[in-house]
Formats: sequence, structure tokens, C-alpha cells
Amino acid sequence: MDIGAFESLCKERRSIRKWKNKAVPEEQIIKAIEIGTWAPNGGGKQPYHFYVITNPDIISKVAKAVKEKINMIAELPAARENSNAVDSWKEKALFFAQAPVLVAVTVSIYNSLADSILCASLDNPEVQKIVNSRETASSRIQSAAAAITQMLLALHEFGLGSVWMTGPVQAKEEIEKILGVPEDQDFVALIPLGYTDEEPKISNHKSIEELITFLR
Repeated sequence: MDIGAFESLCKERRSIRKWKNKAVPEEQIIKAIEIGTWAPNGGGKQPYHFYVITNPDIISKVAKAVKEKINMIAELPAARENSNAVDSWKEKALFFAQAPVLVAVTVSIYNSLADSILCASLDNPEVQKIVNSRETASSRIQSAAAAITQMLLALHEFGLGSVWMTGPVQAKEEIEKILGVPEDQDFVALIPLGYTDEEPKISNHKSIEELITFLR
């Protein structure tokens, strides 16, 4: 693939929130995930795991867990002050329940040598600052993000529409229980996918000049 074709692939992909009621070949899902796992990852540990959900009952349980958290959040004092926006959010947040496939992404704990050394001295305030800084750029989260990015591009190339969701993480414990996620893994993202049944909108995109700073 030349750079022009790759650029087109990246620019043409859109987040999709409406799908046809049509089964997706498992081999395409597997291949897309495999392509994702070739992304750069911290220490070469590949700390992620992918739960491919096609069972409608499990999808419904995941949606119910998310809905319960949304309803709870919607009753908080600050939510009442923004009732119109919250009502719209509640209406739109569960679209993923109509997807024929959900891919839940989890990550395991990855401690580098530096992490192990630092965590042994957390009583030192300077060490705690370093640990906090490292957590803002967690290697395991970045590894999962890189894998998801490549997976989404592969899905688009297969003619499948998908969207990257982190909102369902608000029901993290419930979803982990539904999926049987081991205790050493954390649920971090949900990817609904299927054959597109909408004309995706082109969102506003910042100019490259706004996003680059050269220090020459």
C-alpha cells in the first residue's frame, strides 16, 4: 500500500452508530483484531484481550448495565441543571445495543522495571509525582489504543462500520462480571460493529497547523 492509499483509508473511516441486521463473518473480525495486535505496544507485552460478543442476550445485559449507570448519573444534582442535554444523552447512549457484534477490550496490568522500582518507594513525595505522571500516559492504555486504531481501520477496509466507545466503562464492574473478565484485567473500551446502515457525517477537522508545534 502506498502512502496515498493509506491516507485515503484513514480519512475515509467514520464512526458508525447504525447497522444492518446482518451477520458479520467471524473470520473478518478475527483478522481485524489480529491486525490490531501488530500495533506498537509497551514492552512487547500485548497486554490486551478482546471479547467478541454476538450473543443477543449478552449484548442486552451489557446495555442494561450501562443504562442503569446512565440513569444513576442522570439523577445527580448537576445533571438536573442540564436536563435537556442529559435527556438527549440518555436517548443516544445505548445505540450500541442494536449492533450485531460488540468487541469489549480489556487490558492487564503491565509493570515495567521502572514501575517496580518506583512502587517500592511510594512514601517518597517525589516518587509519587513520577508515578502519577506515568499513570497519565499509561503504557497499557496506550497499547490498547494503538491496537484499537489499527483494528478499526481494518474493519473499515472490510466494509464494516464501527465506533470506539469509552462511555460504557462507567459500568466497568458490571460488564466485567457479565463477560467473566479475570481480576487482573480491566475493561477499557467497547467497539460495536456491523454493516453500515447510515450515511456518516463528516465532522469538523482541525487544520494540521493547529496540531503541530515545531521547535527548530
